Amino acid sequence: MLNNTQTDLNKMRMSHRTAEIENPVEIRTVRRNVARILTEIKKRELQDTTN
Repeated sequence: MLNNTQTDLNKMRMSHRTAEIENPVEIRTVRRNVARILTEIKKRELQDTTN
């Protein structure tokens, strides 16, 4: 899931650099989704080490 989301984000960034995209706010949304996924992964890692 993380790899797919990061790939989508990179594709959107490249599209945005070369031409206008329809919804530039979508880049921010995808970037935040990546951050949410990374936060959840880190949280689970910390829970595993404390238990």
